[in-house]
Amino acid sequence: MNNSTLTKGISVIIPFFNGVHLLKKNLPSIFSALQSTGLPHEVIVMDDCSTETPKEFLAENFPSVILIQNTVNLGFGANVNKGVNNAQYSLSLLLNSDIELTQNYFREQLPLFDKNDTFATGGKIVTPGTDHIEAGWKGYIRSKKIKWEPFQPQSGIHYSFYICGGNALVNTAKFIEIGGFSSLFKPFYVEDVELTIKAWRTGYKSYYIPEAVCHHETSSTIKKHFQSETINIAHKKNQHLLNMLHGDDAIFLKESFKMRANQLLSLLGLIKKDRQLVNEAILAMYAQAKAFRKEKTFNWSVKQVIEFTKSPYIS
Repeated sequence: MNNSTLTKGISVIIPFFNGVHLLKKNLPSIFSALQSTGLPHEVIVMDDCSTETPKEFLAENFPSVILIQNTVNLGFGANVNKGVNNAQYSLSLLLNSDIELTQNYFREQLPLFDKNDTFATGGKIVTPGTDHIEAGWKGYIRSKKIKWEPFQPQSGIHYSFYICGGNALVNTAKFIEIGGFSSLFKPFYVEDVELTIKAWRTGYKSYYIPEAVCHHETSSTIKKHFQSETINIAHKKNQHLLNMLHGDDAIFLKESFKMRANQLLSLLGLIKKDRQLVNEAILAMYAQAKAFRKEKTFNWSVKQVIEFTKSPYIS
């Protein structure tokens, strides 16, 4: 999509891998929230090579939904990137299929996009029947590593160190401009942290708005399709990778990154006979991270971002 042709409105990008029942449950709330904005809108379902295709269900029940079906599995980040690149509107809501929106979900978020430097906003994610709430995030540095922790204000507008990729309203053109989710974080996790840091360092701001509420069922696609050990190693590998891309002292992480990448590839069944090919793949990822640091010029350091996001929002 040519950024100059984007029309004011909202494109909802839903990455999909099986789980038609989730679309059946949550699409009505999505359309209700969209209609309450009075803006033109579209919903794009990105089917990442599912065995349970949503094609018939959408055609019969939500014919206005745009279905894009991949011929190969791209993984979360690349699948969302493809969806945003097909969006026709100025804002894109990156939304997991297991999230239900409240009717006024967009009301408090939309005015922030009148600011030229807004990259993303995120709302409060509530798990029904539990005390679990996913809110805003503050960053910090510990032992030279980038870390983050939640904070839960009850009202107002707040800077957020990162915005959850399963519930992120982003400026479509800015998302494309900074390259979207990095392919280095495949298969999953931490890519949304890196995306928001990348935006902050470019000079674009992100906000947490607790009045924008959505509900998240505990039916994570990742946890259904991957063992907990694989998820844990993927998360640790990508935490190392985040620091290699944006940390102040990344060289010391090389061996830790290689170890986690080896463990992940083994758990995913990708390490079989050819150890040389595996080592080459890991070194290629490390080389990409080094090239990113060398070639990319940012306006802010991560430490500056951390300090700024601790400050109160001033309209």
